[in-house]
Amino acid sequence: MAYWWVSQNQTYKHERAGEFLWAPHADSAGHTPHHWGTMANVKGGDLIFSYVNQNIVAISVAKSSAAQSLRPAEFKKQELWKQDGLRIDVDFRDIEPPLHVPEIVSRLRPLLPQTYSPLTSNGTGVQGYLFALPPAAGRLLLSLIDYEHQKVGTTTVDAEIENGIRSSNLDQTTKKALVDCRVGQGRFRDDLLKYWAGRCAITGLSLIGILRASHIKPWRDSNNVERLDAFNGLLLSPTYDAAFDKGLISFAANGSIIFSKYLAHSDAKILGLSIDARLSHLDPRHFPYLDHHRASVFER
Repeated sequence: MAYWWVSQNQTYKHERAGEFLWAPHADSAGHTPHHWGTMANVKGGDLIFSYVNQNIVAISVAKSSAAQSLRPAEFKKQELWKQDGLRIDVDFRDIEPPLHVPEIVSRLRPLLPQTYSPLTSNGTGVQGYLFALPPAAGRLLLSLIDYEHQKVGTTTVDAEIENGIRSSNLDQTTKKALVDCRVGQGRFRDDLLKYWAGRCAITGLSLIGILRASHIKPWRDSNNVERLDAFNGLLLSPTYDAAFDKGLISFAANGSIIFSKYLAHSDAKILGLSIDARLSHLDPRHFPYLDHHRASVFER
């Protein structure tokens, strides 16, 4: 799964009502700005943050990739746009209260790309439509939105992604597998139990009932193929699983444990996390997922 930022000051009312995103192929001179060309890169299941008047006001899940479409009839005639473009059908969820970007810009701005960022260096929105977000930026926004939602008792972002999966055109078996694997159940767990021979990948603990089937690249960050890939998973005892999920530990390509600077060795010892811990048998297919964990989840 990829994260996207869509700036919708002028189009949000119509796009929200119709549950779609739309951008022209080109301007009147035949040029395609980068922020329109990104429409072609969105995939079904991707997560999109709607930015309107300095607020993240909604999250949407793409139902499919972009499709050819004429300019929506709801849009005012725009002489600077070509008539034909790309449309993405999405499943919108409003954020109440909206996330006010100026309040979090000092945390968000360092995580945004140097080029094609949706925000200027002083934190205001740039002129443009759809921008790719690095996973770290997407995860920060999700964590902040989750925090606000928890305070007012609304549903979490993971639940909204699940809703997008359930409303997609995937077959029912695949939908169930994708939803089940978020909490380490179903086919994903069975595959991990088989690969790790029913034992914790670190300690060798064989109490299957308490072992956790954990994604390396988080379920939120993954696309549908990655969510079900056994090589995107570790079978871990509860303490190692919790520390790994929170980014307090990670693992090098040779399987050796790496401790975050935020986890004191004294606390690690109390938790039973060994400085000599090592994943028992890694496959090269684990490496891209571990790279992602070290880069985007691990708290250095």
